[in-house]
Amino acid sequence: MNTPSASELDVDQSEQVADRIEVVLCDVFGTVVDWRGSIIRQLETMSDSRGWDIDASTFADEWRGQYGPSMNRVLAGEVQWTNLDELHRASLLTLLDERSIAASQEDIDAMVKFWHRLDPWPDSASGIRRLKQRFIVGTMSNGNVALLTNLAKYAGLDWDVILSAELARRYKKDLDSYRHNVALLDRPLSKVLMVAAHPGELNVVSGLGMRTAFVHRPHEFGDSGQSLPPDQSVDVACEGFDELATALGALPM
Repeated sequence: MNTPSASELDVDQSEQVADRIEVVLCDVFGTVVDWRGSIIRQLETMSDSRGWDIDASTFADEWRGQYGPSMNRVLAGEVQWTNLDELHRASLLTLLDERSIAASQEDIDAMVKFWHRLDPWPDSASGIRRLKQRFIVGTMSNGNVALLTNLAKYAGLDWDVILSAELARRYKKDLDSYRHNVALLDRPLSKVLMVAAHPGELNVVSGLGMRTAFVHRPHEFGDSGQSLPPDQSVDVACEGFDELATALGALPM
């Protein structure tokens, strides 16, 4: 599906959004970084060196497939607060057991850290630097603070601030996660633009009064792709962070 670029949208609308916001917060996995391609690459390298019989693409998809259900168990109170690294570890152990792969503790630790080394989409780092000229720019992610900090160093993501579900001890399906993190910046929700490649998240936060920007990432899930939500459900839609920066009036660098 063709996504309307920011240049095809109402320029006045983008300018109005820019004038009304002070903060740009970004979903990270899929929106800023290519989690799937990065996990596949690292899995292939490790499995080749260990002689494991792993289909890296399938393994990556199944590992990510446990992301939502594992967080739901935390939100439902079935397990106490557990950060994303530990949820990834628990899911990984299940997948390795299902495949009868006898990974060492060192290997397991290294695989959990795969999520700390995800490659950014080509436009992410430059677009974030441009946005910082005009706004406070940070993460709003389910990733824990250590993960997001290491990822920023690895991927060259120059955030002003790292906000995380870990700080609220509530994952993002709970709206208090957004409320708590935005309050840490001493800003009202209406002054915040939430950027994500996931229409569902944007639809939810718009109900909180946050502004929304959709970034199209057609290859996040491989060939399955992503589609654009209805135009009226987002304030800005774009193909990447450089285009978003231009739409919001940030100067080239």
